[in-house]
Amino acid sequence: MPYEMLIEDVLKGILRKEITRIDEENIILSDRKLLANNRAWEIIAPLVNQEPDIYLKTERYRLIERIMSEFSVSDVTIYTYLKKYWQGGMTPLALVDQRILSGGKGKEKQQHQKRMGRPSTNNRSIVITNEVKQQIKKVLNDFYFKDESATLKFAYDMMIYLK
Repeated sequence: MPYEMLIEDVLKGILRKEITRIDEENIILSDRKLLANNRAWEIIAPLVNQEPDIYLKTERYRLIERIMSEFSVSDVTIYTYLKKYWQGGMTPLALVDQRILSGGKGKEKQQHQKRMGRPSTNNRSIVITNEVKQQIKKVLNDFYFKDESATLKFAYDMMIYLK
């Protein structure tokens, strides 16, 4: 939820590049994302205009209950939208799904020595190295892409057999 911050701390954050300004006019959204963004804004717009009540914990839920019944959404959804809005600079575009900003387009992931992520319960996982990638590409080219009737299962079985 929102918290107070001194102006000098904001300025320091800008100088350290911890806080950045986003030019909203250059953001291009698909119709689907624009629709979702507009829906989220439609839900929280009446709330964010209720200053200072929206910042008071006791008053906030009373306001949220009214929106919940009006739009048939849960309080969790409203809190999520409010959090995005407040953390994203109090602009409607802060409600856009931020996953579009993650990952490197066209970049390879960095290789790690051990498998990343949650450990598997059956422990049958491997680290994908460049060697393994080359083996997979070779098997796909030899046994999957050359024959239209071939299946991925057949290509996989061949990869295991040739190992």
